[in-house]
Amino acid sequence: MQTPFLVGSETYEKLSDFVYRLLWLKLVDECVLVNNATLAATVAKDSMEGSRLRADLPPWLLFFCLSGFQYFPEERIAYQQEQMLEAAKNIGLEPTRAVSGITAYEVLGMLQKPSEDPYWKLRPKGNCQDIFFITTLDHVPRFVDMMHGITERHGYPFVEMGIYVQPMVQGTSCHCEFSLFYDPTNRKEEDKVRALYASACDMLMSGGAFFSRPYGTLADAVYRRDSETTAALKKVKQIFDPNNILNAGKLCF
Repeated sequence: MQTPFLVGSETYEKLSDFVYRLLWLKLVDECVLVNNATLAATVAKDSMEGSRLRADLPPWLLFFCLSGFQYFPEERIAYQQEQMLEAAKNIGLEPTRAVSGITAYEVLGMLQKPSEDPYWKLRPKGNCQDIFFITTLDHVPRFVDMMHGITERHGYPFVEMGIYVQPMVQGTSCHCEFSLFYDPTNRKEEDKVRALYASACDMLMSGGAFFSRPYGTLADAVYRRDSETTAALKKVKQIFDPNNILNAGKLCF
């Protein structure tokens, strides 16, 4: 059995405090934090519907799911829900089954299968540049503030940027992702996002963001900052691939 919930909030901090409590109590399986732009993009069928949904939704949303397994699933969900509602009340939040016409079961269904075509990140404008890294839940607001300043300087509408936060390892860390939607047929807009991406990655890295899966131009920046790891990787590469035939020219090799 699965019982999903949605929680809307004007601020990220209230939701992250609630997430910490839910994870400490080991109540939830699926658990994600998103801003309104991300949820609107995943649910909407086109950019017009996405813009309307984004305006209707609260700035931040939390989706989570209580689960009952093979033995006594109803009883398990019942006591989980009692603990969950008590935690929510103490923080001043109200978990619901739907927000602005979007149901929690609808979100659960989307999470359980691949995106329908066109891929949800392509629906708002046609293409998307992601910036993703690992941090902790309490540091996310600082990185959001950084992105707010960077997008303003580059003339990108901050309200259109998607934000996705996935708690990891019982909330000890999280995957944080910023999605910059843009029109690939608009060369000016594409160049703007490319410059924004380079500037943002550099500033976020300097601010403590850990890019565990760097690729492309970001890989060069990451490996330049960590000469010891780069040297170690090159040694391992030489042991297993002395003729340099595997992924030649990739990463720091």
